[in-house]
Amino acid sequence: MQKSTWNLEDLSYHTGLPIEVLHEYEDSGLIGGASIALQTKVYGNEEVKHAQQITALRSLGFSLGEIKFIMESGDFVLPDDVQLEKEIA
Repeated sequence: MQKSTWNLEDLSYHTGLPIEVLHEYEDSGLIGGASIALQTKVYGNEEVKHAQQITALRSLGFSLGEIKFIMESGDFVLPDDVQLEKEIA
């Protein structure tokens, strides 16, 4: 992962998640820490990682509530061989 900050559109593109889904994750407290620069939310690599973790857990059938519990426990680590991120040019 080369970039260190992302706007919402970039985060959506590189995670493959629609903006509406990212908003849902943010509203649920699953993705946070976005700062505001010039009236635009800016996300860091941590949010990209969280979006990938959420995607992996959703694909396994977990609800957002269950995912929040898992992520807050700190026990979930996305295996290195799981590549959900689109290639960054």
